Amino acid sequence: MFAWPELPKSSPGQVRDKLLLAWVAYKSEEQRLFRGKAESQVSILFLHLILRYASASAAEAALQRLRKPLTPKDGGWLTLTTPARGRFGHHYKPGKCAEKDLQAWQTAGELLFGPGGALEPYRCRPIFSRSGIGPYGCLVLAVVERCGPLTALEVENLLASYMSKKTIQRHLGYVLGWELIKFSKGKYFVTRGLSKKVEKLEIELGAATRMLKVDNARDKQWIEYQTEILGKPELLLLKAALRKLRCFYCTATPPPTGAEVEHFPPIHWGGSDETSLLLPICRSCNRIHGNRIRGTKKEELKKRNSPLKIQMDGTPEEVVEFLMLAMLNSNFIYATAMNDNKIDEAKAAALSMYETWAAVKGHGAGVEFIDTGTGEIDKKSKTESHVGLHQYLADYQGIPELLSPLKRNRT
Repeated sequence: MFAWPELPKSSPGQVRDKLLLAWVAYKSEEQRLFRGKAESQVSILFLHLILRYASASAAEAALQRLRKPLTPKDGGWLTLTTPARGRFGHHYKPGKCAEKDLQAWQTAGELLFGPGGALEPYRCRPIFSRSGIGPYGCLVLAVVERCGPLTALEVENLLASYMSKKTIQRHLGYVLGWELIKFSKGKYFVTRGLSKKVEKLEIELGAATRMLKVDNARDKQWIEYQTEILGKPELLLLKAALRKLRCFYCTATPPPTGAEVEHFPPIHWGGSDETSLLLPICRSCNRIHGNRIRGTKKEELKKRNSPLKIQMDGTPEEVVEFLMLAMLNSNFIYATAMNDNKIDEAKAAALSMYETWAAVKGHGAGVEFIDTGTGEIDKKSKTESHVGLHQYLADYQGIPELLSPLKRNRT
């Protein structure tokens, strides 16, 4: 049976802030176990997506509240451990106020946000936003779903550390009125088809439309992350945006929980988050590719020590755009070879432009663009300029139809 987590008596006032603290505590412990350093990266855009703060300014205000010392002795709820460069999220760990109940916060975070967590079906969805039923309503819905059937008193007792009794009663009424839960013989419970009911309500409340506008604006911002001169992509945000897109290979619609992300070239052949082109892919295509790739020799590609020199006729941005198209063309050859189980051809296509693409993304020494007309050198440590990457991913989607738009762009 699912054990609903009780938050410590001493906790932040707002429910989103409580959830954020539980998230950081859980993720920091996860990082300590896997990487030896207890901290969690939290950016404004990340909070806008993961916990559906109403705006970037609301997310920033939340971090300021949690960092602010309650008293000079106690400190704040969160402590900044590693400042980020540019627009990337700082790394945090639970502060002095949370340290005395650290294990309780970690347990709460794991039960809420870990594998199979109670809030996982809701926290990234429009229903979690202010235009949906919000975190209060989602907590009420989640506790009934996981622990029901429950009486009103049982719901109040389980959620007493999250919100007041009046707030619980009010949102219990909302969730019942929206027919997400049922009430019979003095107890609340959920019925089959809850996910479809949630999707329907998101549309009826206008939450889906509002969040689509927010997500579209955010997707443009993750493009900006890739053009950051001093940093690297905000990978969590980038991958989250990609998981909402149709499969690049078969155009399958992503499930509500999101699709997967493929590296081109694959990690097995030397690719990485920082150097590969990341593409949306469904689980089925990803498994097929993965099974075939794993049967080959593993590669490790070295980082460049000196800048890659590219002679160009045009601006660096135009050259990068051309390289993007060339990468997509290589990916078409790769995918076709994969479909025909010609793994050697697929590997050759995947690695054909790897060094150039890795340098363009700022890996290692980067690129020097040499203008063939003037001979001038334009040094760029990071030159990726994917102004329309999301549009490219839509235009070039689907195998074998992928090649035709490439041909059109060359004429």
